[in-house]
Amino acid sequence: MAAGSDARWLALSGPDARQADVAAAIRAALEELPGSSVSVFDRDLRYLLVRGTALASGGLTAGKLEGGRAPDVLEPDVWEFYGPLYEAALGGERTKADLSSRDGLRHYVVRVGPVRADGGAVVGGVAIASDVTEERNALAELSESKERYRLLAENSSDFVMRTTPDGVIEWISDSMTSVLGWEPDEMVGLRSLDFAHPDDVAAVRSATSEVNLGSTISGRLRVRAKDGSYRWMSRTLRPLHDDTGTVVARVSGWRDVQQEVEAEQAREASEEIFRLAMDSSAIGMFFGTVEGRFVRVNPAMCRMLGYSADDLTSMTFWDVTHAEDLTASKDGLLALVRGDVRVSRVRKRYLARSGGTVWADMTAVLVPERDDRPAQVIGQAVDVSVEVANFQALQGAAHEFQMLAENATDVVYRVSLAGDFEWVSPSMATVLGWEPSTLIGTQSTALMEPEDRPLVLERRASFAQGRNGPALLLRFRTSSGGVREMSATTHPIFDDDVHTGTVIGLRDVTEEQRIRRELAYRASHDSLTGVANRDDLMTRLRRRLELPEEPERAVGVLFCDVDNLKSVNDAYGHPTGDTVLAMVAERLVGVVRSHDVVARIGGDEFVVVMTEVESLAQLAQIADKCRRAVAAPMDIDGRTLEVTVSVGGVLAATNEEPDEVLKRADGAVYRAKESGRNRVVVDDAAL
Repeated sequence: MAAGSDARWLALSGPDARQADVAAAIRAALEELPGSSVSVFDRDLRYLLVRGTALASGGLTAGKLEGGRAPDVLEPDVWEFYGPLYEAALGGERTKADLSSRDGLRHYVVRVGPVRADGGAVVGGVAIASDVTEERNALAELSESKERYRLLAENSSDFVMRTTPDGVIEWISDSMTSVLGWEPDEMVGLRSLDFAHPDDVAAVRSATSEVNLGSTISGRLRVRAKDGSYRWMSRTLRPLHDDTGTVVARVSGWRDVQQEVEAEQAREASEEIFRLAMDSSAIGMFFGTVEGRFVRVNPAMCRMLGYSADDLTSMTFWDVTHAEDLTASKDGLLALVRGDVRVSRVRKRYLARSGGTVWADMTAVLVPERDDRPAQVIGQAVDVSVEVANFQALQGAAHEFQMLAENATDVVYRVSLAGDFEWVSPSMATVLGWEPSTLIGTQSTALMEPEDRPLVLERRASFAQGRNGPALLLRFRTSSGGVREMSATTHPIFDDDVHTGTVIGLRDVTEEQRIRRELAYRASHDSLTGVANRDDLMTRLRRRLELPEEPERAVGVLFCDVDNLKSVNDAYGHPTGDTVLAMVAERLVGVVRSHDVVARIGGDEFVVVMTEVESLAQLAQIADKCRRAVAAPMDIDGRTLEVTVSVGGVLAATNEEPDEVLKRADGAVYRAKESGRNRVVVDDAAL
């Protein structure tokens, strides 16, 4: 420091014999401040003291600045920044501003304040620049990490909720709307328990009370949707603690399992359906002994571990369990067998044949012993390797978002505005067989069945209008040439209100849809003949009678009663009688038009419903064709049988009820039988 500058620096503190020592001590201390600088100036804006390592990043030195006036020794753009701050300090104000180095690599917080004499008068100012580059970079990385994790949470098919310890909703993710219809603002401030099904409230209250004691719970419950219906949801609820360990909030991840529950209920109705579901499931499943030996495994389990079914059924659970997870796995099985728990859930590492490990969520239940079968364990293992990797990579993100990693969908991918793949989760290879790297840059709709592509294009167009919609049911092609039905949840991504792409979450619902179709078919068809049953007939007849009446286009109904079926059963047995009924149904279907309805409504009774019947005479002609078709000889098991039907026909009257139409047709067939059977009697409502 120049002598003149030193004298002025000392003068700021007033007359004191120890000023020189004080100034020297301060200068020595300032020299050691890492990443900072201190500048002292007088009322003439002349630098009296300049120290610190932060000067170098701006190309400045103490020798260049000390003794000079700030407007003269600073570059014009630098003085433009400091000038207002210095003037404010000389006016007695304290100010703060952010400053970056010329190369943009370093960031500083500059604080400027007045220096006052003993009497309080402002005699100069002091500027302190502190290097906050590391803190800013850390905050930016944390923000970016949180944003990535938030994107995963918001773009999954699940939703996330945060509540107070007493259950008041504080925050809920936007994906709630696509699942249950509620807007987040409609739920915030209400108690989460108010949305639970009344029959589930007691169990939910009991379970969630454990969370306030620090426990994490998972379970299913029915949740009320906005339309008043209830949907089954899977919930994982965890506590959030403050620094003292006190529970300050609860965070829960929710997954819509309505279709899963319905599928489970359907599988419970038939052991055969369960076996089919097991073999076609994309989730690893197995049967095992209570001692821990595999008895049966499904193809997904084999694919996950790389072993054949024969390999696994010669092994124990422990042969393919990571050494560090053995204790937890064995304890879970023991608790299940002893009856301590109804369901055993363990997240564990499986040892694959390749030598690698596969993280999986293993869930097992105990099937009690039966007379002809010992107790068995049924389990499923969901590959969560990608999920665990994501969780570990995002541990630095906010705690409440970290806990959502295990709720990821089966497949997640991002597409551009044009629909091209930009990123694909590794699970695409497991679920559909396509390697993610080969899909990048290709059109995503190319994997879908052509008939389903317009649904995606319509959804994409709705994003421009700020609208989304519920999950789409789409058929995707697998790499092996098969087709899987997937529930697709779409989530548009916006950058400054501009739509930049879409994240899609896929869940395999192939088996669920197959079961639904099978159950729907069984509910509307006769199991013996394959034609419609009585319920389906009445529904279709009512629908046709409700159509506007057209002149000379009436609805005709034929009631066909098989003659002497009891004699066939008595002479040849019921199997032959069943074959006769099936052939009668087949012949009736062959006579009428494709849009007419043939139904079996009783043991030996069939009904034909026709539209666009022009007259009673035409109805009689069709009825006689049915009679003659059935009367043709039947070759059954080497025998030739002659079976006839009596037919009663009516034309439905305007506004006539279906039951009344069938009653009149039944009366007509009764008269046909009274006349000697193998006859046709038609009736007119006007008679």
